[in-house]
Amino acid sequence: MAVVVDHQPASLMTEASPRASVDLHLPPLVLSRVVDAADLRTRMALLCTCKHLKRLCERPELWRRICFDSADEQRGLKADWLLGVLGRADGGVEVLHLARSREARDAEGQQRFSDGVKLGQLLPHTQGPAALRLAALCPRLARLSIDERASCLGGMTNCLARALAAHCPLLDTLEVYFERYSMPSELLTDEGLIALSEGCRRLRALCLVNCDHISDRSLYAVAANCRGLQRLQLGGYSENISDGGLTVLVESCTSLHTLWLSGKLLKVTDATLAAAARHCGAALARVKLTRSMSAEGLGALAGCRELSELDARHCRDDVTPAALAALARACPKLSRVALPPGGADGGGGGGADGGADGSAAGAAAAGDDDEDEEVGAVAAGLGRLAPGCSLSSARGARLLREGDVRALLGGFGVSH
Repeated sequence: MAVVVDHQPASLMTEASPRASVDLHLPPLVLSRVVDAADLRTRMALLCTCKHLKRLCERPELWRRICFDSADEQRGLKADWLLGVLGRADGGVEVLHLARSREARDAEGQQRFSDGVKLGQLLPHTQGPAALRLAALCPRLARLSIDERASCLGGMTNCLARALAAHCPLLDTLEVYFERYSMPSELLTDEGLIALSEGCRRLRALCLVNCDHISDRSLYAVAANCRGLQRLQLGGYSENISDGGLTVLVESCTSLHTLWLSGKLLKVTDATLAAAARHCGAALARVKLTRSMSAEGLGALAGCRELSELDARHCRDDVTPAALAALARACPKLSRVALPPGGADGGGGGGADGGADGSAAGAAAAGDDDEDEEVGAVAAGLGRLAPGCSLSSARGARLLREGDVRALLGGFGVSH
């Protein structure tokens, strides 16, 4: 067997590769899309290359949304690097999502079991003057999602809330997540949320999970200052939030379309549902009930013609098929219902996970066996189930989709 090798002069081999790379041109549209798809780290690196790539990377629209996730943290990107990115954005950041930092989570674990880590080390950039600098980097910020276990910058504090009120008047969405019984949650109180509501009057969506030191006082302030609020999600256990604060809020925020409440808010009862139906009935579309709510509260929702999604998995056991059918008859758009394991008979189905997804509404918070602390997680999980199915989630709650609701009505001789 003979092997023939085509030998080329070394001079040709050394000159071919550089010339090939120089002559390689991509259409501007293709190159622009490649840059658009690049992650933060790649985009920052491209700024240090040729003028053409630098010009593409400097487009303001590329820096409006900054998402710092687990993949970034695993690649070794830390808080100082992220602050550099915010500075590079030149005040153009509109969405800031800080998610899943192993460093912050490990630091909190050390804080819980020893005195070796000071609380300030868990909040390196959200306390004191650092919080003011952070907010000043994002004057056009419209959405902030921050989890104290996930954020390499630290969790939400009164200092950061006041800084946002002073520097970010365009803020319309705030999502705050804390670990259950977390020490840093003590640094966000009514004082901070009241200040934020006074400075960020455009607030449209508010999500608070395990914010143990937030009470009805904060809800009063939001009701007075943020009358355009459209989405309210409250997660975790709290004795500081009651019908008093929520009824005032729904009376003021009449465009509210989502009222997603933790089952552990035991002082929130049917009175809140009645007030919500009375004042927000024309807009209310998504509702989650607490353990202190009953079939009487369901009856109050009958006037909400836009109601499309109901989570009653933690509701009392008196949610009967008749009560559910009456609600579905009054609410023609109702297509998703989550029931307790022993609740109304929605026609059993096979097991499936109504699993949580890391979304705007609840990205990194972890649930327990009784209550999903990530308030928006249930809604995200419902959307992935096959239509027309009645399934039981990992926690045993039955999920009725549109086909099941219609079947339930048919059993009572009525049509949707």
